[in-house]
Amino acid sequence: MELIKTHSGRYGLNRSLEAMGIAKSSYYWWLNPPETPRRQANRELRKHLNEAIADHPDYGWRRLLPEVIERSGQTVNHKRLRRLLAEEDLGVKRSVSAPPPSKLHQAIKHAQAAGRMNKVAGRSFAPFEMLSTDFTELSFGSEGSKSWLIAFVDPVSRWIPGWAVGPSANTQLALKALQSVRETYRRLDLSMEGTIIHQDQDPVFRSYRWAREILIEDKAVLSYSENGARGNGWIESLWGRISVEFTPYLQQVETIAELRKLLTDRFTYYLFHRRHSGIEYQTPSKNLKKITNRKIISAELVSPN
Repeated sequence: MELIKTHSGRYGLNRSLEAMGIAKSSYYWWLNPPETPRRQANRELRKHLNEAIADHPDYGWRRLLPEVIERSGQTVNHKRLRRLLAEEDLGVKRSVSAPPPSKLHQAIKHAQAAGRMNKVAGRSFAPFEMLSTDFTELSFGSEGSKSWLIAFVDPVSRWIPGWAVGPSANTQLALKALQSVRETYRRLDLSMEGTIIHQDQDPVFRSYRWAREILIEDKAVLSYSENGARGNGWIESLWGRISVEFTPYLQQVETIAELRKLLTDRFTYYLFHRRHSGIEYQTPSKNLKKITNRKIISAELVSPN
């Protein structure tokens, strides 16, 4: 059929069909196939596949598979995914040479060269004007199962306005944590507009989906560490406390659901009962009452997860 389509302009459609022994009705059916649920699902899947590749140009099909499943909500096996990659000629292009950096990645590099990438260095902030975020790996259960935790921390109030835990450090998990941040800001009658979100240069934080949510949906500001964890010490400090104070409890749970409940309990203690030296040995909840002039700080503010 592709040969006919290619040569029909030169030799004429009828002569090309006759030479190949193909009926005109069959050719037109191939050219404009009827819509079917499967075809519609594949079209939707291609859209998510292209978005995943744009966000993660270094992913092969093995990493793309769980990403596409999460984005589309469809049941997809590796054969179907590889067939779509072949149809779109994506697999060949991606294996011949490394893909060029995305426009967003290029913009980050230009900002770094111009000294504009890190928007928090040397500055002071009021509560909730800047949030520090990152992923950390957690080992839990008797067999050392792996999970990933992402959290946001306000360095001034020591509050943790959002977090999420899951089996993979991907965009979906980051967006889940971001949504809990939005809920916290809403409950505190705060706007995220202008809030600086500071992170390292993990591929998730350089993805178009992440940038779109932060810059367009929240009208917030992106800031990037120029030297990895050392340039994002606020969240690293939280990870240090978690490694000391949470680890003994992590062996007591065996599933992600149990881990999520455990983390909710531990964060409740961390925010409502643990005294922090950086805020004059107050608890973050007491400090937050003072900041927001609220008489009561509800446990609901420990991020819906």
